[in-house]
Amino acid sequence: MYETDEYDYEQERYVPMPEVTRKPYLTYALLAINVVMFGLAHLAGGTEDPDVLLDFGAMFGPLISQGEYWRLLTAMFLHSGFMHLGFNVFALFIFGQSVERSYGHAPFFLIYFLAGLAGSVTSYLFNSIAIAAGASGAIFGVVGALGAFLLLQRRAFGKHAQNSLIGLAIIIGINIFIGLATPGIDNWAHGGGLVAGFILGLALSPQYRRAGTMFGYRVFVNTSGSLILKWWIVPVTLLILALGVIIADRRLPENAFTHYFRAERYYSQGDYGRALDSLDLAIESGPIGAAQSHLLRGKIYIEAGNYQLARQELGIALRLGSRSIQVEALEALRTIPNR
Repeated sequence: MYETDEYDYEQERYVPMPEVTRKPYLTYALLAINVVMFGLAHLAGGTEDPDVLLDFGAMFGPLISQGEYWRLLTAMFLHSGFMHLGFNVFALFIFGQSVERSYGHAPFFLIYFLAGLAGSVTSYLFNSIAIAAGASGAIFGVVGALGAFLLLQRRAFGKHAQNSLIGLAIIIGINIFIGLATPGIDNWAHGGGLVAGFILGLALSPQYRRAGTMFGYRVFVNTSGSLILKWWIVPVTLLILALGVIIADRRLPENAFTHYFRAERYYSQGDYGRALDSLDLAIESGPIGAAQSHLLRGKIYIEAGNYQLARQELGIALRLGSRSIQVEALEALRTIPNR
């Protein structure tokens, strides 16, 4: 057997990828987790209810900026509606198996979670005032890693890699077009995940070589390199993501929710005057989150003994609020003495 770096496109026939026998257990586990989380959220009130999604850990910039950084991770396991779940589960089933078999379990794990976090951080940077959920960033990262793998192994696998790479590029292009043409899709998360997955894939990809034998060309894995030496990409990625979060925290624009959270802090400190001032700013910022602000104003007026204004504020919260806010407003109304 002899090794060769020469590549003769004229004599190329078809060089199959070597059979990979490892089972994609992590892909199956991730599929199961996503489905289970969807079912739990559905039972809790519906996967398209923003309050339910937030309760289960969806991304929301104002909450993340208050220290709830875990949302950058938990949002990867939530989906809004059956169609959202269906598309992502199908994509993960198709591409996840291929990447896990090609890279191995540990590299696949790193690619999935780091690319998913990259998608979340990118969304936090550029789409901070939106409730975001979904595994799309991580799945785009898996697709990016597959593209990196095919690009690196294009000499080893010949036309097989070339054709697969072209097909993958078409799929990515179609998804980008759909994302740009459809409102409500978090394209920032998709792009951040895709880029991170591609870079991680370049760093963590196994190396294959074509070798000529008496039976023709075959492809073999080059196992001489240590995987640990490739994992420098992990701390570097985590450092970049941490810097991204710090920047996102500082550039979060003033909005209804930042005023509301400030009011909550004043309320907990017993500073009702400053809390009401912040709530005025929150309501003036727009209708988003107005029900919460009116609810808190009602509670403040109850504690101040101004029951007439409290009833007015809680009535507005009942009219504008979601189910959970309505329940809380009704409970607050029951505490008002009958006079």
